[in-house]
Amino acid sequence: MHFATIPALGKASTAAAVLLNTVRSHGNAGVDVFLLLSGLGLYYSFEKMPKALAFYRKRAVRVLPPFLIVSVIWTGMDCAGGLGVFLKRVFLLDFFTQGNTTCWYVNLLVILYLLYPLLHRFLRKRGCLAAAVLIAVSVGIAFALRFLTPGLYGNISLAVCRLPVFICGAWLGRLVYEKKAVSRLWIGAAAVVYAACWIFFLILSIRQTELTDDMVQFYLYCPFTVSGVLLGSAFFSRFSLARLRHVLAWFGGYSFEIYLLYEKTAMRGSLQLPDAHAADAEKGRETVKQAPPCRAHTCAPQRKQRRPCGKFRRREAEQ
Repeated sequence: MHFATIPALGKASTAAAVLLNTVRSHGNAGVDVFLLLSGLGLYYSFEKMPKALAFYRKRAVRVLPPFLIVSVIWTGMDCAGGLGVFLKRVFLLDFFTQGNTTCWYVNLLVILYLLYPLLHRFLRKRGCLAAAVLIAVSVGIAFALRFLTPGLYGNISLAVCRLPVFICGAWLGRLVYEKKAVSRLWIGAAAVVYAACWIFFLILSIRQTELTDDMVQFYLYCPFTVSGVLLGSAFFSRFSLARLRHVLAWFGGYSFEIYLLYEKTAMRGSLQLPDAHAADAEKGRETVKQAPPCRAHTCAPQRKQRRPCGKFRRREAEQ
């Protein structure tokens, strides 16, 4: 859906193509929306059930059965290499070892579920300060992985760089649970941030450029997502839209199952949609293919062709 491939039918079609390309290029920000809402929902869930074991049991019952059913069936349909490879793919261990991003969201969810009781207590006591400290720690972990273990970071970057948006969601969950109203100043600031992000994305599309650093892109999605969710909540607070709320509530109840089916069918079906990391990897391979020859080859001095001596010139003339 890149706008350069769409026939130019006038200014209106060009503008629509730019907009479509912008949405396509940054559609994976929807994952950040799910993470933010997950953090918000977990705050509510843990407040109602503050015991860690009960919390773990509820999360396991919600996540593990649908995940194992889908993962075993799809992995069994396309798996070669023996039992070890099969188990590694079923339990998504190859995400850490090989960077397999199929259902990477499940890996991140499991880790966040395990850590959440500690995060919740810290957020409950310290509030906004705790959220700021946790975000700073998560960013520090990402940078440490990037420079100390670049191979591991390359495999899990799209997960570790999305920790701040989950922390923001848990912090917003506290505000919602305590029924604290969001002032118009916050809504106005959210509108400015959201509009600035969209303008930046549109400029990238018009110039046909992309963010080459995935860390910058993923961290940019955090304010983009938080501001968008704040504006969305203000919109639904203003207008009832009961039917739309019922539809969204139904999808929310099966969002995890829909995600699993989408990921697996998109990887196997004819309408396979490119994963963000896979697109980056393909772009890197194309760059390697189009790279110029090495410096030793291009800069090697070329020997001048020596003119044949007089004896050879006379011999050629006689022939």
